[in-house]
Amino acid sequence: MRSLLKSKLGLFLIAFVVLVGGFVVASIIKPVPEVEKNQAQNSPSPKEQAQEDNSKPRLISVTPDLEKNHVILPEQVIELTFNMPLENVGEFKVKIEPQDKAFFRIELSSDRKTAKIIPTKPYLPGQPYDLTIGPDTKFEGRILLDQSRGFSFRTVSYKGV
Repeated sequence: MRSLLKSKLGLFLIAFVVLVGGFVVASIIKPVPEVEKNQAQNSPSPKEQAQEDNSKPRLISVTPDLEKNHVILPEQVIELTFNMPLENVGEFKVKIEPQDKAFFRIELSSDRKTAKIIPTKPYLPGQPYDLTIGPDTKFEGRILLDQSRGFSFRTVSYKGV
């Protein structure tokens, strides 16, 4: 009988601790939405953000992500996506060193916001390269890129059989 009472008391204590702990956690977590609400009030509206984003050309994404993964395949296509359309292929000023323009070609997406750098000859295995988007790159409306953007990458090494 005594062990039965002890086990019921133990279960009761565990349930009580869990219940009180839940209330404590809930009271700690509740202020977070208030902080997010204040941050939302201080941030620009989506309309203001869209106007700000579209006034200057910005690089939105790079595929593959050359900022995180610097190793690519020798024939891998690099895609650079901007927030506004490029003027045309000839106005997209990009260099890959130590290559020259004969080793790659540029294609624009139908909306002209994404430039694809397509190797016409494979990059050398294990070779480091520097990709630079020049500040003289022109976007629709003859708008220039504010500053050059650069990335470094390397192709996978071939160690033989």
